[in-house]
Amino acid sequence: MFSTLKAKSPKSDDIPSGDLGKATSTNLPVLHQDIVYHILEHAYFNSLLRPDYKQLCSYALVARAWRRPAQGLIFHEVFITTDAAYKALSSIFKGKKSEHTQKLASYVRVLNFWISKTDKATVAKWESRLAPTLNWFPSLYELRLSVDVLERLIPATMSALNNTPPIRALQIAMRSDRDGGQPTQSVLPFQILGVTAWKLEYLVMGWEMFRVTGYTEFPAVTHKLVEFRWSVDSPGPNAGVDDAITYVTGNSLKTLEVLHVPSGTHQVVSKVAPTLRSLKVTSRDGIPKKLKNLKELIIADSGTLPTDVEFYSALPPHIAHLGLLTSTPDYSSTRQTLAMGLDHKLPSKLQILSVYHVSTGHVLPIFKNEEFVLKGSGVLVRYYTGEWPAIVAMRSDLVKSAVYPRGVSIENMRLRIGGTGETKAPPVKSSIFSKIF
Repeated sequence: MFSTLKAKSPKSDDIPSGDLGKATSTNLPVLHQDIVYHILEHAYFNSLLRPDYKQLCSYALVARAWRRPAQGLIFHEVFITTDAAYKALSSIFKGKKSEHTQKLASYVRVLNFWISKTDKATVAKWESRLAPTLNWFPSLYELRLSVDVLERLIPATMSALNNTPPIRALQIAMRSDRDGGQPTQSVLPFQILGVTAWKLEYLVMGWEMFRVTGYTEFPAVTHKLVEFRWSVDSPGPNAGVDDAITYVTGNSLKTLEVLHVPSGTHQVVSKVAPTLRSLKVTSRDGIPKKLKNLKELIIADSGTLPTDVEFYSALPPHIAHLGLLTSTPDYSSTRQTLAMGLDHKLPSKLQILSVYHVSTGHVLPIFKNEEFVLKGSGVLVRYYTGEWPAIVAMRSDLVKSAVYPRGVSIENMRLRIGGTGETKAPPVKSSIFSKIF
């Protein structure tokens, strides 16, 4: 693990120039920087898969060689959801920047921003801050935008957004305001897709229902998405939702690899079959069997664990990971059912079966609560208990696209914090599938 490296000059690739200090030895034992990055990247998330800032600050003090990589991860994702946070970060990044501040700004890849609505002045203030804040971070890759009720952005905001960094990933969540107002008339999620500066490949639309028919006011979407996740709360089948999904994915039928939709019967599922690698649906009915390249299927209908052979035999035959969100049964019953009745009935290529059990009561957020291997088929069964553990586990298990691992993935984190402005990474494998692909 350690290598004895001859100290050449302050430009050594193994120790950042700012960290060489006054070392005078010609045979200085050092921990290779790749290993430092590897250690820090695997320590990046806490148990809820959120950045563990407290620990990262501690790691920055371990040694000089750890300082810069730790700082890069500390600033990898920033949150601006309060006035205090905005003022603190604006004091660092707004206006003329020092060389050190420019370096910190270049580390930022993910921005969480909230357009809050407590009154008209507040929402206008936050809307006016959005574009200038994006411009603080020249290497920004992803915007996670929460919006309270706001029906649409004003023309000046849309114009300003067209002069912001070319982000490639967008998560947009519509929310009710504190007075109980709901975003049912908002067309903002469709409007913001018209920002010409952005070349989106990853898109998540979530939280509360907005005006799903509002897409008719806007031109066709030009983005070629690799990943699209629809996670808006909508009761039952909704023709408007289906039409909205068709609109958003209209230019992505040859590129989509990861897709979340309410039902497998949606026409987009069959149309993207040649490229589709991961599919999540909220209904177990109507999933096309002829998805020959599908490696992962998540069914989040919160029903009982399927025990009939017909269900498993109707699944796409080449899936390597199957995830099932269930309300029953408990762990012991699940193990008995799978071991005795379904061991040899599962899809032949299946390697991992994840059961996400949404239980009642308080359950500590511990992942991989239980796991065992089915003796006959060799399938690894992972059982997660509790609402939040189940939800977070579903996020962590998802296959990352071949183009760029995103979201909760920490693969290729070093390429994302390099400060070069380059955000395109080579294809990599997600950790859960390192032995599958």
